[in-house]
Amino acid sequence: MNKKKLIQMMLAVTLPGVATFGTISITDNLGVRGFVQGSYETTEIGTTTDTESLDMNWADVDFLFSSEKVGAEVHLKSDGSTVDLEQAFLTYDLGGGLNVTGGKYLSLLGYEGDEPYKLYQRSMAYKWADGANNKIPFAAYHQGVKIAFSSGDLSGAISVVDDVYNSGGSNDGDSKDVGFEAQIKYTGLENFTIAIGTAQSGSGDVTAATTAAKGNNTTDDYYNFWVEYGGIDSLILGAEYNSYKAGATGGTDGDSWMLMGNYSVNEKLGVTLRLSEVEEKGTTTYEADKFTISPSYSFSDSLLGRIEYSTGEIDGDDADYFSIEALFTF
Repeated sequence: MNKKKLIQMMLAVTLPGVATFGTISITDNLGVRGFVQGSYETTEIGTTTDTESLDMNWADVDFLFSSEKVGAEVHLKSDGSTVDLEQAFLTYDLGGGLNVTGGKYLSLLGYEGDEPYKLYQRSMAYKWADGANNKIPFAAYHQGVKIAFSSGDLSGAISVVDDVYNSGGSNDGDSKDVGFEAQIKYTGLENFTIAIGTAQSGSGDVTAATTAAKGNNTTDDYYNFWVEYGGIDSLILGAEYNSYKAGATGGTDGDSWMLMGNYSVNEKLGVTLRLSEVEEKGTTTYEADKFTISPSYSFSDSLLGRIEYSTGEIDGDDADYFSIEALFTF
């Protein structure tokens, strides 16, 4: 197989009921892919939050290089006003199902994807639109070194990262902020994918001094378990559970869980239902639940439309979210 065909196969991503992620081959070794997302959104939380926006939320362009033993990716992200480096990493194939990656790359953990084309709805399970209610207990991206393996039905990875919580790519030179992630994934049961993972911080990571800088992502001793089932025609089912410690001194115990189902009515129309909950108790307390319904329609292989309505409670206050989203992929 020539390199041009190989890179086309590596870059083509199709997710049932979500989006088709196209690829443009520039040379035999270089490809580019990306997306543009825009939406209308409204959020109401109790009597303190009432927001409305119509924005180009996200534009993303990924450059991917492939050779016999080495691969590299550079991901650029823009909100329409600034351009940021989202990911930049190099992977070397050690052979025998082993590879090593270094740079800034995606976290190993969590069921839901990091970008819109990987999601079945607009919002994420443990995050409302306002930043004060982001309870995703880890950062999306890290700088570090990762070793991954794959053998038959079993795969996994171990990653040494700059900081479990801070996705800015810096731990301010403090070795105590260095963290670790690990995950094992098993596909040996027919139609099931099962993943178990953990993130551990350095001993000095959760302190009053770092809490303000790291905001709601200051957690410790994080454990993640998720399972996905695809054995029913046109239906994907997913479930996830998280356990972690939070707060200025790590004195808060946190738990969160999610149940979801995505049904493809036909090749163009789909619908997602999701239920999630977050609870934190200890030195700080927090409780929220969220129910989501999100129909989607594929206007073409490159254009997806989604509507979402989410409702629930945050610390006793009623919360509602509505969005109309357009996602173009190339």
